[in-house]
Amino acid sequence: MGIFDLFNTKPTAAKFATLMTDTARRRGMTQPIRFDAAAFSLTIGTDNALVLNLHNAYNDYCRAGKGERDQVLASYSAALSQPVMPPTFALARHGLMPILRSRAMPEVLRLTQLADNDNKHNAHAVLPFSEDAVLMLAYDTEHAVQPIDLATLRQWGVSVEECLAVALDNLRERSVASFDEVAPGVLVSAWNDSYDTSRLLLPDIVHRLNLGADPVMMIPTRARLIATSSGNPAGMLAMAELAQRYADQEGRQVSALMYRFHKGRAVQYVPGEPVAGKLKALWSQSMASDYAGQKQLLEKFHERKGIDIFVASFQVMQRPDQSVLTMSVWTEGVSSLLPKTDIVALIRLDGNGQLLDTMMLPWDELADKTNALKLLDAGYPPRYRTTEFPPKAVRDTLTAIAL
Repeated sequence: MGIFDLFNTKPTAAKFATLMTDTARRRGMTQPIRFDAAAFSLTIGTDNALVLNLHNAYNDYCRAGKGERDQVLASYSAALSQPVMPPTFALARHGLMPILRSRAMPEVLRLTQLADNDNKHNAHAVLPFSEDAVLMLAYDTEHAVQPIDLATLRQWGVSVEECLAVALDNLRERSVASFDEVAPGVLVSAWNDSYDTSRLLLPDIVHRLNLGADPVMMIPTRARLIATSSGNPAGMLAMAELAQRYADQEGRQVSALMYRFHKGRAVQYVPGEPVAGKLKALWSQSMASDYAGQKQLLEKFHERKGIDIFVASFQVMQRPDQSVLTMSVWTEGVSSLLPKTDIVALIRLDGNGQLLDTMMLPWDELADKTNALKLLDAGYPPRYRTTEFPPKAVRDTLTAIAL
């Protein structure tokens, strides 16, 4: 027993990558495995065709008890040996499943490949679902949930819609109601089979919970579907607080929204205060995570291509009244990519790098009155490229915010 095992501490990123690699080798993996410290990922094979991001695995490993950590390693290392996708739709249809994922996930997959090479990205089958979530298709096996790409659908000769219809039938067959009541009138899914959030696609399951004519739901993480009634204010507040707790504990955030059913489809439900404030905090946390993960990949891509541009961070601040405010920073003379935030801090430095002044501005006013923020065409969450830093004559016309 080593010191690490004795004290059950968190491993370093490099140590964890070694643990994952060693586990994969014991399971028979013979392909080259390379650890990318900057992206915190493992790249498998000589063609870099498979990349496993380690963030979720690392978080699960650190949260697991000592006796459960080997199982976490085994579970994630199994994903390093992705199953061969069946050559035909007929052979694949029994394993097709719908999955709801963060809207940022397809962009992470695109940037992960782009950070390493200029090969054409093989996009996955993605359908819009909500403001911050997408609907994808997956092939389910014993050890992995493998997203399906458009090239596979072309090979099978089927459309996304045809594949989705089969996937929904498969999901329905696995969906005998399984919920636990965790607070008065608040129920949480208990399938624990990687498809809890997907049940939001099956309105009849939620309606059978007898929550009233207008149930509301949340899918904060991949493992949780929460439901209550829109006529239960205390239940909605409890649901929002539960969503925050699950996001903190589990990671793998999917959506920070509340949903209701309209004509058989889940659509966004906008609650009043104080629930809306709880959702703003959850949304801000999700955005911060998405922006931070993509920042590393963008910086790696920019370094590879020799592009001199600063990727600004998405910062979350809490006001004295506990409300949440988001902020990004733009420094004069620095070409930047800004995340969309509530406010932008304009920073001016002298020739020695010492601070001259700072001006806090509402995002919308800065964008509307200066035309200095240009939305990039691709990607989610949105990023804006800065153009000319507003001169003093323009800055003097803008409404500064005192924090």
